[in-house]
Amino acid sequence: MNLLQRVLLSVIALILLSTENVNAQSVLDDYTRMEGDWAISYLEWGYSVINTKGTLKITEQSFVWGKQKYILWETTALKTAKQFKAIDLRIESGKTLKGIYYLSDKEFWLCVNTQGNRPETFATEPHSLNTWLLKLKKIE
Repeated sequence: MNLLQRVLLSVIALILLSTENVNAQSVLDDYTRMEGDWAISYLEWGYSVINTKGTLKITEQSFVWGKQKYILWETTALKTAKQFKAIDLRIESGKTLKGIYYLSDKEFWLCVNTQGNRPETFATEPHSLNTWLLKLKKIE
């Protein structure tokens, strides 16, 4: 391997490492932005819109919804051109739920499948209670 090839490989490695660091920082920033009080603006479960009101408080990467505590376990940037990221939620029993999320300054959308398959869109499955979609609005 000549000197030019080594330099090019080193530059590529640095670019890849800096991309991973940016993604890691982005995830940490997302956790910080998720914290706070959120109003439930939309809930869909089993392809049905559920008329519900209420709030969620996200603190220290977790929230309680109903009787269940959810831990925002892991988020990663998906390697696609889509505007959402992958997220895994841990529940107290130790089960991991795979999901996707969208986060802006005022909105947080969370779509989760309870049976292991990560959703590919922000929609639930017809005639199935495996997927739920929750849309939240930031309470100022």
